[in-house]
Amino acid sequence: MRSRRGILTAITITALAIGAVLIGRTLWQRDRAASSGNIVLVERGNIQATVDVLGRIEPIRQLALSTRVSGTVRRIHSKEGATVY
Repeated sequence: MRSRRGILTAITITALAIGAVLIGRTLWQRDRAASSGNIVLVERGNIQATVDVLGRIEPIRQLALSTRVSGTVRRIHSKEGATVY
């Protein structure tokens, strides 16, 4: 009885190992096929895009600014291109 039990245990362990290898291989090949694109080196830098079109640029909202006192603007506390609310 012990020899039969030992043989069944060995067969079961072998079948589980073969199944694990087949499942792992299938998953590895699927991941490999999904990532088969081009590999490029990424570098940090500025992206510059130039658009050459004819047309008219209009603001979304237009404001007329006026002050109660006259003077000179010494400093503006926002950077160029920043959104100001």
